[in-house]
Amino acid sequence: MIYSINEIDKIAEKILQTARNNIFILSGNLGAGKTTLVKAIAKKLEIPAEIVSSPTFNIVNIYESQTHKIYHLDLYRLKNPAELYDIGFEEILDEAVSSPSIFVFIEWAEIAEDFLPYATKIELKILDYTTREIIIEEI
Repeated sequence: MIYSINEIDKIAEKILQTARNNIFILSGNLGAGKTTLVKAIAKKLEIPAEIVSSPTFNIVNIYESQTHKIYHLDLYRLKNPAELYDIGFEEILDEAVSSPSIFVFIEWAEIAEDFLPYATKIELKILDYTTREIIIEEI
């Protein structure tokens, strides 16, 4: 589906309504809108969008509301799968699997894909400055 950045809130709502699970792999080039999408989804879950930021340096960011929790991970800097244990990846997944109110968004997830019980893959492609194509696939 092709959308304008101005439609990101509608896309976020559609993803929350149609996804069959609560673990998401986000892929796309730098600037494609991965964190922008997480901000829009956070807003729909009553988490202030302004607290959402790219987890590039922290590796794991956690955002919470009264009813929902988001783990936002960026695994780009991890060099081997053993480092997943160091960041508590297994515990994050266990928590998400046990609760539908906990969402996990993983950027640069290639190193972790073999460890995921299930996921919705969301690929964002830049078409121009304000337009993106989004491809959603259950894996």
